[in-house]
Amino acid sequence: MKISKLLGQCGGSLLCAAAAAFLPAAVLAAGAAGAPPADTPAPNAQEPEVEAPATPTNVGASDRELNIAVTIDAHQEWHDGLQWSKSTSQQRYEMVTRLRTDGRLMGANLLDLDQDRRIAIKREFMRRRGLENAKRMSGGKLEIPQTPEEKQKASEKVQEEMEKCNGDPDCMTEVVERASAVFAQMEDATDAKNGKATRDVGAALLDQPGRYLYFFPYKGCPSRVHVTQATHIEGAKAYDKAKKNLVPFVTTRDADYTGDNHDRTYLCSHFTGVVDTQTQDIYIDNVYVPTPKGRTARTMGGSTYAEEGNLPLVTEALGWITANVRKGKDHGDVSADLHIGMPIDADSTVGGVFDGIAKVHMTWTFQPVAPASDTTPAAAAPAPAK
Repeated sequence: MKISKLLGQCGGSLLCAAAAAFLPAAVLAAGAAGAPPADTPAPNAQEPEVEAPATPTNVGASDRELNIAVTIDAHQEWHDGLQWSKSTSQQRYEMVTRLRTDGRLMGANLLDLDQDRRIAIKREFMRRRGLENAKRMSGGKLEIPQTPEEKQKASEKVQEEMEKCNGDPDCMTEVVERASAVFAQMEDATDAKNGKATRDVGAALLDQPGRYLYFFPYKGCPSRVHVTQATHIEGAKAYDKAKKNLVPFVTTRDADYTGDNHDRTYLCSHFTGVVDTQTQDIYIDNVYVPTPKGRTARTMGGSTYAEEGNLPLVTEALGWITANVRKGKDHGDVSADLHIGMPIDADSTVGGVFDGIAKVHMTWTFQPVAPASDTTPAAAAPAPAK
């Protein structure tokens, strides 16, 4: 199987997808076409030294619990010629999960609000973490491919390791990070040999005095989900060509959902957090809002049809939830009135105009808690490179 296809199995892990984005194109090409990467250094080139820099300030490993609660009270009308509907929906979402830090203070914000800085920081962070993992996997000695044959073998090894992951996003993330770091080190050595060596922006930012704590999800974290929904839609639709013969209908949707294994897995793999220890600002990314399972009943022409399945979130609310925890304090309470132009029932197959308001309210906390009783180590942040 080609590496590019394997990368498509990263699933919901955004770290895996982000790491894959930084895997050198030469590696992907080698995995796909069986050809060694270009710009091969001379066979006798010296293996680059990977320095062991000073350890940054460490304030100790710790957990924080993230609790997000959202209520939505939505009202909407739809008109398309003679056709019409009125909808109401009351929804409540509560998501609780844990994130963990190894306690090392980093010099840059992994979730920097400036997109260019953020990409540079994330790339350098994953390169360093990948190098540490690669050294650990190889018994403390980092092997950098030098010859075309060594590069080809390295690409094949990446492919084999990805296949052994069997689609596990955490496993695939580690493989991609290690490969990206090793091949980036190789390219750095080539650039240095050709007099093109430059100091990466991300490295310069990360090597500033430490102030940021990175919090990552971990398998088996304590988590919970509770979603309730009560939606009522009534109106009239026409199914004739002229759209004049109206048929009254009523649709109801109800849910009282406490999550499944899929939700628990995502809650323990999606979120990323950063705490600025100087300003006490917190940054949360990769927010996961579960899709509840519930009952939908449709009554039309005297007949009622009911089914169990997924129930939709008010579309406009998702972006609002994400924006409010992108940067804030370790607790918050916000409300807003959102215009909703997308159908509450998520049926985008009809024309016409949807118009309504969703009154939304959200509270959140991201505060220290006693570590969960498990043996999962804190996600390691790499030491800064000199």
